[in-house]
Amino acid sequence: MSDSTQAQLRQVLELLQAGRNQEAYRILNPLLQANPNNDNAWWLMAHTVTEPGYVRLALENVVRLRPDYTPALDMLNDLNRQAGLPPASRPPAPPVYDTSPAAYEYESYAVPTEAPARYFGLGNFLGGAALGILGGIIAGVLWVLFTILRAGEEMEVPVAVVVLIGGAVGIAVYVGAGRKRSVIMALFSAAITLLVMAVGQFVVIRHFFIQVLGAENVNLGDLISATFETVVNDPVSPPTLVYWGIALLLAFVVPMLGRGRGRN
Repeated sequence: MSDSTQAQLRQVLELLQAGRNQEAYRILNPLLQANPNNDNAWWLMAHTVTEPGYVRLALENVVRLRPDYTPALDMLNDLNRQAGLPPASRPPAPPVYDTSPAAYEYESYAVPTEAPARYFGLGNFLGGAALGILGGIIAGVLWVLFTILRAGEEMEVPVAVVVLIGGAVGIAVYVGAGRKRSVIMALFSAAITLLVMAVGQFVVIRHFFIQVLGAENVNLGDLISATFETVVNDPVSPPTLVYWGIALLLAFVVPMLGRGRGRN
């Protein structure tokens, strides 16, 4: 390995450690075109690109060039398992191989040896869904209790508190999904938030009918109609609908702040 190649790989490694993957790619791409059998460059490329297909290509080249490098084979098998592909087999070692220490000195640097946290799988969805539902229930119960306790007072505060439901659900989904970005989880988070707010508003209206107005045998249709009217035509300024919109926006945006991209 030439001194210039070593210098380029060292620069790529520093860029990756700083999170500057695009700059690292601009160095690695021409380097690999000129040196397609540089296993160190392919290993760094596997940690530079984000698309599963490109990551797989880079890892396959590492395994091809260095079949004894277990971290690359394990990472490739993890990627194949996530994509529903059969595990990669360890190819025979090539007949000619550079075993000089200089050829692999970069393995002593802090290059990750596990699959980077970029891919969104079923486990991430289930974790995000479970924690999101739990967070929605807790936030919804607290909001309902707060609203009922403040009945008869200025209602702008309890109405505005509904925004926190969106934030709470979004954060719960974000954490439960392993802090990985996914449009599916963002939509799921918004759906949970909408459901919690609708059910919570229904409970508040029912409480008002029974405890405040003294109504008995309240018709379900009347409750649903009153809930809808409260949300859409609430005289509170700004109206309830605005706060609900903000809550839904928060619930959608927060899960999109995670690392990497989901395959959806």
